[in-house]
Amino acid sequence: MKTLTTGDILLCSGNSSLSNSIKRYQKITTKGRNLGKAVNLSHVAGIIQDWDGQPWVYESTTHNKWAADGAGKKGTQINPFDEWLKNYDGDVWCRKFNGVIVDQQTFIWHAIQSQAIPYENGIPGKVELLLTELEWKWLNEIHRITKQPHCTEAWAMMLMQPSAGVLSAKTVPSKLPPCEWWGNGKLEALLVEGYSYSEPRLIKEGE
Repeated sequence: MKTLTTGDILLCSGNSSLSNSIKRYQKITTKGRNLGKAVNLSHVAGIIQDWDGQPWVYESTTHNKWAADGAGKKGTQINPFDEWLKNYDGDVWCRKFNGVIVDQQTFIWHAIQSQAIPYENGIPGKVELLLTELEWKWLNEIHRITKQPHCTEAWAMMLMQPSAGVLSAKTVPSKLPPCEWWGNGKLEALLVEGYSYSEPRLIKEGE
């Protein structure tokens, strides 16, 4: 496939118990919408290309037991793409970013500095996902100030950085569950004018 570059999106359908729970909750909260394959997504991550042109995966997750720099690595983290893809248990699609990050160097440094932030808000991931569909103003404000992002929230926050300029300042990062990143969801309406993403392309088919 075309070389991965900063800003690309990875869409995942995992096989873990948490991933399956997220999929079940997502089907409940989006009942009545024809989302196709998007309803089976359970995780979103992003690509950051380093200064040598190598792709890395930026994500927030409960744990990555395989990570070379520590078993059980949790929260926001950056890992080599090839190792991440090899170890991911499930299907993975990529949406290519059509545009240029405003200030890639600052964007990379922000990603590095934001590692090790704990995952989610101290509540089960599937409950966190359910809350993304509730349009309560007070809940939105709580999400806006959280420093413990779940997966989609972490990458949305990165794309909102001034150094990226990809998502509108009106974006509420916590209101983008995995299904909304497929291409027929809320993400497209939040993209800054001039930016777009390709259709999802399957890059790994889980067993």
